[in-house]
Amino acid sequence: MSDQRRYTGTQIDRIAEKVRSEYNGEEEKTNVVKIANALGFDVYEATFDNDRIAGKVEDDGENRVIYVNRNDIAPRKRFTVAHEIGHIVLHHPLDNQPFVKVDYRGANDSFDRKEFEANRFAASLLMPKEESVRVWEETRDVDDFADRMGVSKAAAAIR
Repeated sequence: MSDQRRYTGTQIDRIAEKVRSEYNGEEEKTNVVKIANALGFDVYEATFDNDRIAGKVEDDGENRVIYVNRNDIAPRKRFTVAHEIGHIVLHHPLDNQPFVKVDYRGANDSFDRKEFEANRFAASLLMPKEESVRVWEETRDVDDFADRMGVSKAAAAIR
């Protein structure tokens, strides 16, 4: 995929569903570590010098790694891995050049298309539309929905 390409929300949803169906297997809940591994990336928890760092993806040609902030709660870690997978699938250059992307949590005053796309990808990967509708119909509660989907309450409320 091209690093310069712009994606619509529908395109991102389709790409996320393709990745999920191809690499998640029969697991009901999205296994982001399994997907990252299938794409050739190891996943590790890390302590960063700046606690605002949620995650980082590195590909130097030999070592392909996704790091997540070890101090985050499990649903946040899952979202971060899914977000980094989004960067890999949507934004990783095809020219085998080293690729490093550091993601910070918190407000940013300017719109960043790639961050928006990676967030949309992560939400679609973790909460596929059809499954989300089914789970919501069963629960009708944001807390229960978040628990069933393995996401934060904030992510569940947005979906």
